[in-house]
Amino acid sequence: MQFFYMLAVAIVSRYLAAALGPKPKAPEPQKANIPVADEGRPVAWVFGDVWFDDSQVVAWRQAGQIPIKGKGKK
Repeated sequence: MQFFYMLAVAIVSRYLAAALGPKPKAPEPQKANIPVADEGRPVAWVFGDVWFDDSQVVAWRQAGQIPIKGKGKK
């Protein structure tokens, strides 16, 4: 009899914790905060492993989440 009482208390406490707990926020898309290439400025060609401080980005793709549409297929 004690087993069923403890099981009922565990189930009720789980539902209460889920209902009263904090809700997670949805992730936001990334903000593009990148160095861009200036017009007329030469683009560095790098071959091998080097370290340089003059960075610029020639191409950028907005990274984020892509929603899954449709059901899984095999």
